[in-house]
Amino acid sequence: MGIMNKMRKRMTVIFAGLAGAFLLMIVFEWGAQGDFFRDSGPKQGVIGEVNGYEIMSEEYENQYQQSRQELMERQKKTTLTEAEEQESRDNAWDELVMAKLTEEQMDKYEIEVSDQEIRELIQEQPQVLMNMGYLDRQAFTDSATGAFKKQEYVQALQDPRNDTFVSNITKFLRYQLRRTKFYGYLQALARTTTPELWERFAIENAKATANVVVIKPTAKTEELASKVTDEEIQKYYEDHKHEHKQEAGKRIRLVMFQETATLKDSATMYDRLQAFRTRLAALPLSESDSIIADMARDITDEKVEPAHVIQMQEMGLFANNAEIMASSKPGDIHVTPFGGGFSILRVKEVTDTGAQFSHVRHILLSFEKFNNNPDSALSVANAIMAQLQSGANFAQLAQRYSHDPGSAQKGGDLGWADPRMFVGEFKSAVEGASLNKAIGPFKTQFGYHIIEVLGRSTRKLIGTIINVPTKASSTTVRMHEQQARLFRDKALKIGFEEAAKEMRLQIPPDVPVVRKNEQPLFGYKPIINYIFKLSPGDISEPIKIPQAKVITVMEVIEDVPKGTRPLDDQGKTQIRQLLAQRKAVDAMEQTAKSLHAMIGPGESLDKLGAVDTNYKPKVVTMGPAEGTMAFQTDYVVNNTAFALKPGEISQPLKGDNAWYIVQGVSVAPASKEQFEKDKLTLYGTYNNEKQQRFFGQWFQKMKNIADVKDYRIGY
Repeated sequence: MGIMNKMRKRMTVIFAGLAGAFLLMIVFEWGAQGDFFRDSGPKQGVIGEVNGYEIMSEEYENQYQQSRQELMERQKKTTLTEAEEQESRDNAWDELVMAKLTEEQMDKYEIEVSDQEIRELIQEQPQVLMNMGYLDRQAFTDSATGAFKKQEYVQALQDPRNDTFVSNITKFLRYQLRRTKFYGYLQALARTTTPELWERFAIENAKATANVVVIKPTAKTEELASKVTDEEIQKYYEDHKHEHKQEAGKRIRLVMFQETATLKDSATMYDRLQAFRTRLAALPLSESDSIIADMARDITDEKVEPAHVIQMQEMGLFANNAEIMASSKPGDIHVTPFGGGFSILRVKEVTDTGAQFSHVRHILLSFEKFNNNPDSALSVANAIMAQLQSGANFAQLAQRYSHDPGSAQKGGDLGWADPRMFVGEFKSAVEGASLNKAIGPFKTQFGYHIIEVLGRSTRKLIGTIINVPTKASSTTVRMHEQQARLFRDKALKIGFEEAAKEMRLQIPPDVPVVRKNEQPLFGYKPIINYIFKLSPGDISEPIKIPQAKVITVMEVIEDVPKGTRPLDDQGKTQIRQLLAQRKAVDAMEQTAKSLHAMIGPGESLDKLGAVDTNYKPKVVTMGPAEGTMAFQTDYVVNNTAFALKPGEISQPLKGDNAWYIVQGVSVAPASKEQFEKDKLTLYGTYNNEKQQRFFGQWFQKMKNIADVKDYRIGY
């Protein structure tokens, strides 16, 4: 009898992956893990344990396949990027960890499901299986009447040929019913009461409107920071030790072997691109840009972004090539290197605009960076100009000194632009500059500039551009793996630091302490469990991090105990800045009191704005816990606004960021009538949020104290 074929086909996924949703299924995401593992658990096929409950490689793989299928459906894709594949494996691991924790708690609290409950569910509620997609609805539906053929369904269940199927579905349903019961017990602990409902509603719907004068600090925190004493920092630290708690951790150092392409890999890719260039040249200019990207994907398995049309004046990648700008014609194809690959430009249109475009790079010395001291900025600018006149590299100096964040890392390159888009002084300098000769410094409202004009043209090029990354070959990857293995062997013999010096490898400074409940290195959680199995002085095996394209070898330096985080230099700097900010606010106390004293009986805060526009009141409408742009999160303003009568003026209020004077305008409390009308809807929303939060916290707590063993890193 072929009535349950669909069900049988899905049984592997059902059991191995704990697939599907049944009545109440809640998904929690606990962050990234990683997908590099060898099947090297304590028993064949075991890749992890949660308090002794084993995670099998088969169920992990099935859960992974289900997770990636769900991601593809959600994003409407047929393939996933490497990062998305990693996300699918992360979700699969987290799902199984949660499932094992749930299974343990169900056993602990003796959550049971009787055979009678299973029989009643299978026989009396077949729609549950149909809704889950594990039962062929049409096989038991009368085509004429649409009625469910229950007698045939019961006979199918009793057919000996379906014994295996019935046995398997019974096991699956037993687990799901146990899980549902268990979640029901947890739900009972997290129900929202009517007072809680009203409190949430009132906070979200009550509004107060007030006039607020903000008295901001005038002193610069940088100046005050130098006046904060070590004794003040230490006292603050002692008084706020509860804010400096830390979990146990491992302090490590590491070296990295980037799986980057070699010159040989780039040369191989360049040769492929020449063949690609020939194919591309044969296409008519009217051909779809998507076809070009598809063709490019034939020569690399790295991700190729869709082709897009761009104007030459916007092309930083091609801006340095004056020949392209000067002589290109429609149909020309140019291949240019860029960081990590090649860019391919197919010129589609060339026009002479009559307007001159200039290719410019610059170095900016911002007044703001010199505490608004133009003389200091000019002194540094003159020193840079002297270096340029002595033959220094413009791009390197721009990267080192320029304060323009948009261009500094590109060697100061602003690309091709119409000089009329620049401010007057800059425009004049560009138009008067000789090609390839640095000039300056000259002053604008932003600071002092040094510029160099690299090219001029009246032509505008429009073309299609695609970027083709160069991937490290399998030979290159093996070379990096061999280097990592060689380094570890050396480190075991002569020491980690000496091995790094001998192989000219950099040991990054200030690697964060590895802790179980914090973001792991490279976002790769299997590293955490692996590192915690090592003792001080142990050196790890080479670990491959797929999403980062890096191989790392680590040494554990010391165990960091649980307790209060020591007051290190970084902590001192943070406290110093905080205390400096407080000193800046404290310094405004007398100003705030003087302004308050100026307001006579019956007068409004508008009087202060008339005296000094810096103290013009702002009209602000806010909820009890609603921050605003006017005063950020200084909730002393909110509390006061709700307590004032219309027209009443507060005493000066000290906040974390400023002083405030508040005048009440109106208070609109939350409506009891509206609350009663919306209560049922609100209950559903708020209760679901509370339960989700409760479940998440509960499971996170269970996970924090659980003995989770991750065997996905081979060792």
